[in-house]
Amino acid sequence: MPGVGRGLYVRPGLSSSDFLTELCQIDSLEGLDVSVNSLSSIPDVFISDCGKLNGLKKLNFSLNKLSGGLPNLTGFSSLEILQLSENQFEGPIPDELFSHQKLTVIDLSNNRMSGVLSNSIGNPSKLDTLLLSYNNLSGEIPKSLSNIKTLSRLAANHNNFTGMIPSGISQYVQSLDLSSNNLELGNCVKLALLDLSQNRLSGPLPKEFGNLRQLQVLNLHFNQVSGEIPNQISQMQYLSVLNISQNSLAGSIPASISNLTGLINVNLQDNKLNGSVPESFSNLEFLIELQLGKNCLSGNIPPNLQIALNLSSNCFEGTIPETLGNLPFFKPFIVIDISGNKDLTNSPNNNSTTDDTSLNPINSITVVILTAVISVVLGVSIAITVVLLVNNTSGRKKKISVNRVILVQVISVVHGVAITITINLLVISKYYGFDDENTSSIK
Repeated sequence: MPGVGRGLYVRPGLSSSDFLTELCQIDSLEGLDVSVNSLSSIPDVFISDCGKLNGLKKLNFSLNKLSGGLPNLTGFSSLEILQLSENQFEGPIPDELFSHQKLTVIDLSNNRMSGVLSNSIGNPSKLDTLLLSYNNLSGEIPKSLSNIKTLSRLAANHNNFTGMIPSGISQYVQSLDLSSNNLELGNCVKLALLDLSQNRLSGPLPKEFGNLRQLQVLNLHFNQVSGEIPNQISQMQYLSVLNISQNSLAGSIPASISNLTGLINVNLQDNKLNGSVPESFSNLEFLIELQLGKNCLSGNIPPNLQIALNLSSNCFEGTIPETLGNLPFFKPFIVIDISGNKDLTNSPNNNSTTDDTSLNPINSITVVILTAVISVVLGVSIAITVVLLVNNTSGRKKKISVNRVILVQVISVVHGVAITITINLLVISKYYGFDDENTSSIK
């Protein structure tokens, strides 16, 4: 048990909690970490004795088998960090927990907590992180959370919360994850991350979204959002991830989105969007992934979209741009899906194809040379290996020399590498195609 005298970490593997009462005899104990064990209970004597330690600041009982209601942490006047995640605690969260004014971190995630959150949850004035994810909590998000000026992270996803998200909660919170609940959107001005995926959000996206000037990640995936994408989204100047997939958005994609020069990932697939893809998207130099599949988009595909691109199951027409996926390096790693667009045709100079099963043109000379080299290496290595094995087994008392052992090992490695190269060539030639200078990929 290292760290006696200040922080104490108990190594994993314990199932009995009898030892806990002895730890309370360490007057200078500041932290106790018994996570990743198989403890099934916390002795009452531990609560009463350790609760008298004025210097105990941290308790970590995460990843155990603790069950029943949360322990009544009477005392523990100096407690700052409480981690009880990934256990089997159930029942409501007691009001007494929020009477500890020095708490900065409360982690109750991945339990079976139920009931409604009390307004007393807003009492810990120094709280920085509150994690309540993956429980069975219900009711509304208490407005008192908006009063905690130090609260920067709130995760209460995968619960049964209902009602409106308190409008003032984003005044201080920078990371807010309330996904997989039954919540309605309020006003969240200073957020950096907003994840409300898999809720029951409905109606049009509010134009007030443009006020989320500090937002970097917006995830509204799998809701019932309808209407058009408001131009005001382009005011989120720091936005890098935009995911509004699997909703009922209609209308065209605003060209003003391309003003968000820091965009890395845009996912608008599985909506009812129509019109064309703005050509200005080609100017988003940091864009890595663009998901627009399963919409009603039409028109021509913008050139120079050198990214992971999904335009499947739309109504695109015209020729496939020759510049599509035209990266000078790493092109085999670009995935482009334009299947399900019956009016798309190949450009005469475009080596790409929309047929998933057909092969791209392959330089025959290159294939012949590579195949010949690999065949020679395989044949020679197999022949030498067989000769060495026969030679070494011909005499009962003849020992295999070190040099021969090393040689056999080297040959085996070369053999394996050759087989690996062969398999890779077959895969690349089937799904990507290659030529002497460049490689392009269209699935």
